[in-house]
Amino acid sequence: MAKQILALIILAVVLSSCASQIAPSGGEKDIVPPMPVRSSPENLSIHFEAEKINIVFDEFIQTGDFNSQVFFSPALSQRPLFRVHGKMLTITLKDTLLPKTTYTVNFGNAVKDITEGNVMINYQYVFSTGDYIDSMRIQGIVRGAEDAQPKENILAMLYNDVTDSVVIKERPSYYAHTNKAGQFEISHLKEGIYKLIALNDKNADLKYTPGEEIAFLDSSIAIRDSAGFYTLTLFKPIAEQQKVLGASSTQ
Repeated sequence: MAKQILALIILAVVLSSCASQIAPSGGEKDIVPPMPVRSSPENLSIHFEAEKINIVFDEFIQTGDFNSQVFFSPALSQRPLFRVHGKMLTITLKDTLLPKTTYTVNFGNAVKDITEGNVMINYQYVFSTGDYIDSMRIQGIVRGAEDAQPKENILAMLYNDVTDSVVIKERPSYYAHTNKAGQFEISHLKEGIYKLIALNDKNADLKYTPGEEIAFLDSSIAIRDSAGFYTLTLFKPIAEQQKVLGASSTQ
């Protein structure tokens, strides 16, 4: 009798344990963004002559909006082609690159993992068609003229041509976007004299169009052996085009 009671108690414990089992949670949520593990050609390569750049990440990545998020500085006249295959991103260049020039590829928010959409930030792929990587850089902040608040996603642009009309006629020699704090950094620059301009580039053509907000310094800047910090105030020009409002004749 005692054995039967003991057997019933054991059976009840086993059944109770089975009933209270919890389904596995699947582990902790992935919050780590993709990270590059290798590239071909290697990052910071010199004497660059490749037509394709392959970057392999440590996890599978999404096919994102690379055309609007990834930008080359100096700018390319033809947009490259982007292709995602598993963990690899392939960039096919369609331009003839400038000689003895350092290029910086900024990825913005383009690279995300395929599971949680974690975004890789602050990654740059840099290469040079010359003998070395240029190392000069500048920093700054862009604020609005009306509210003095930092402005996000504004173009900070450097030009080798320091004439006033360059922003209308040409694309910048180097450029970068401001972050949420209105700050920008343009790195891997060649030593020289430049014109610095900020632009709210609404049509994304890398040139000033009437109606866009703009900011500029009164004089050109010299980029030598140390980083400078510049504050630019964004405003919308009042008289963008002159119009004939009327005419009269006096004798």
